[in-house]
Amino acid sequence: MRRISTLLIDLRAAQTNPERGIATYSQALVEHLCRAMPEARCLFLHDPNQPLPVRHAELSRLGTWHDEQALAAGAGGRIDAVFTACFFVWLQGRGAEYLLPRWLQPHAPLRIGIVYDLIPYLFPEAYLADATARCNYMTAFDTMRSYDALFAISETTRRDAIRLAGIAGRRIVTIDGDIDEGKRRLLAAAADPLVPRRHGLDGPYFLYIGGGDWRKNLTGMVHGFAAYHRRDPDCKLAITCRLAEPQRAELEALATAAGLAPGAVVCTGYVSDADLIQLVRHAEASVFPSFYEGLGLPILEAYAAGTPVLGADNSAISALVLPELLFDAASPDAIAAALGRLRADPGLRDRSLAFGRRVLGRIGWPAAADRIASCLRAAGRSATSPPPNRVAVVADRDMAARFTLGPWAAGCAVDLFLPPDACGMSTTVHLGRVFPLEIVPTVLTGSRYRRAIFMLDAATARHDLLDQILATRIGCDVERWVSIPGSNPVRLLASSLGSRCSDLAAALRWLIDTGEITGFLVDEVVCRDRIIAALGGRAADVRIEVGRPAAAAAA
Repeated sequence: MRRISTLLIDLRAAQTNPERGIATYSQALVEHLCRAMPEARCLFLHDPNQPLPVRHAELSRLGTWHDEQALAAGAGGRIDAVFTACFFVWLQGRGAEYLLPRWLQPHAPLRIGIVYDLIPYLFPEAYLADATARCNYMTAFDTMRSYDALFAISETTRRDAIRLAGIAGRRIVTIDGDIDEGKRRLLAAAADPLVPRRHGLDGPYFLYIGGGDWRKNLTGMVHGFAAYHRRDPDCKLAITCRLAEPQRAELEALATAAGLAPGAVVCTGYVSDADLIQLVRHAEASVFPSFYEGLGLPILEAYAAGTPVLGADNSAISALVLPELLFDAASPDAIAAALGRLRADPGLRDRSLAFGRRVLGRIGWPAAADRIASCLRAAGRSATSPPPNRVAVVADRDMAARFTLGPWAAGCAVDLFLPPDACGMSTTVHLGRVFPLEIVPTVLTGSRYRRAIFMLDAATARHDLLDQILATRIGCDVERWVSIPGSNPVRLLASSLGSRCSDLAAALRWLIDTGEITGFLVDEVVCRDRIIAALGGRAADVRIEVGRPAAAAAA
C-alpha cells in the first residue's frame, strides 16, 4: 500500500495579497491539515520574490519552505500529492504551467485544491471584460477542473462548481471554514469601548466590512442606511475597509447625495485586527449586503464577538444569517427594513446570536482538515490498486465485431454500449455484455473500466458518439480513447465531426482540446503518421497507439 508520504502545499496565494480572506483561510487550514497528517512530510511552495506569508513562523514548525527552483532540482524528493491553496491567482504569463509546473509532472502527484468561489465566472462583465484577465482566469478554471479532488469552502461554492464547472459531485467536498486562531485570541480579550470612540463612533452604529469591489454592494449599503437613518438619526454607519482617496471622495459624495448629514457615515479605513474585533463587538449589528459570497468569514467573527448579523438572501450568506434578518441586496428599502426590524425587536438580537452559535458549532478547522486528510489517505490506499479488468467500447452501431481489439483490451472483458435501437441487434457475443449508449456518462464516472474506446464509423451520420465524448469529459476516471480505423482519417473524421472538421488538424485538435480525450487508437501505421503530421507540435500532447484490424488478425 502506497502512502501519501510527501505533500507539497502551494501557498503562493497567501503572499501576493496577505490581507485577503484567502490568505487567512488557507494558512489556518494548512496548519490544521499538517497536524492532521503527522505521517506526511509537508513542503510549502513559496515565491522568493515576495514576503513569506504572515504565519510562516507557525507553519515552519510543521514543514519546510521551498521555491520552485529548489524543488525542480530535487530538494523535496518524491512528491506524492500537491495541494493548491488557491487556483485563481495571477499566473505570471505561464498559464497552467504556473499551477502545475513541468518539473512536477514526473512525480504524477495526486492533485487536490481549495475552491473559494466562482464569482468572476458568474459575473464576467464585472471581472473578465479584459481579455488578459479572462484568459488567465479561464486557464486557472480549466486547471481546477482537471484536479483529482476539490474542497469547497461552502455548500454554495460546491453547487456552483458542479453546476458551472461540471465537476462530478463525488470529486468535490464541502469543508466550510472557521475563525482564524489569531482572531480567536483577540475575541477572548476584554471589551474596550474606547476603540469605537477613537474612530469617531460615539453612539449606536451598524458595521459594514467589505470594500469598493462592485459585488460588496457598498453603494446599496449607503442607500439602504440613508433610508433607515431618516427614522433613527442618532445611529451611524461604520464602513471598515481600505479605500483609495478617489473611492473615499466618491463615498462621501454618495452619502451627501443620499441625504446623509456629515458624520452619519464614518469611514475608518483599514484598521488592525485588534481594533476590528472591538468595532465588531460594539456594533448594533454587522451588515453584509454583498451580491455574492463564497463563504463570509466576517459573519462567523461577528457571531463569535456576540454581535448579530444582517445579510443578503443570496449565495453562502443566506445559510449563515437568521432568516428574519435576510434582505434583498438589490433593494435599499429592504436593507432599511431589516435594520429597522433588528432595532425595534430586542428578541431578534437574541435569536440571531442563538442562530450564530449553532452555525459556529457545526464548523471547525480540525473537521475541515480531517476531511482532506481522509481523502489523501484513501487515495494513497487506492493508488496501487490494479486497474479494473474491463474495457468499455462505445459505438454508433454494432461495428465492433469487425475489429480485433488486441493489445488495446488484452486480458480484459469488453462491454459494448450502443444506441437503444441497435442494442438488440448485437451479434458480438464474445464481447460480453451489451448496454444502452445513454448510460455511458454514469458508468464511466466509477472505476469499473480500465479504458473507454469511442469507435468512430464513416458509415453512419449519427452524432451519438460525439455527445457521449462531450458528456464524459468531466468527472470520468477512465482513460477515453478514440478509435480511427482505416488509413484515411480525413474521410472518417469528416463524416463523424461534420462542420468541426474543416481539415484534419482542426478535427484532431477539437477532439484533444474540446473532447479532452486521452489518445487515438489506429490500426494502420500510415494513419498514425498522418495524425502526427497533421498535429505537428501538438502530437506530444496526446497518445497514439497502433493495433491490428480484424482482417490482418485473421490472416
